[in-house]
Amino acid sequence: MSLKTATIYLVSPDRSHVVSGLKTEAVDVANYGKLMLLNASALRIFGFDPAQAEQLSEADLLDFIAFHVIDRVGVSTRHRYEAGAARWAARAAVANDNALTNEAA
Repeated sequence: MSLKTATIYLVSPDRSHVVSGLKTEAVDVANYGKLMLLNASALRIFGFDPAQAEQLSEADLLDFIAFHVIDRVGVSTRHRYEAGAARWAARAAVANDNALTNEAA
C-alpha cells in the first residue's frame, strides 16, 4: 500500500506546536485516529501559517505524535489508540502483501 507523498501538517492538542513533514505509511499508521492531518489550506482556516510550521523528518514526526498524544491521554484512551494503530498496521501489511502478490503474478 503506497500513499501519495504529500506534505502534511499536525497541530498539537494544546495548539502550542505546528509541525510539517511528508505523509509516509509509518506516519499514517502511527497517527491513526489521533491528530488531525491538515493540508496548507486547512491549516490557514485554523489560523496557522504553514510557513511557521517546523519541518520534521519521519522519525521526528513519529516522536511528535507519540509525545503529543500517547503520553498525554488516559490509559483506556491510550489502549484504544494503540489497538486502532495495530489494526491499521495490519491492514497496511495485508494490502502490501496483496500488492506484492499481484506484481509477482
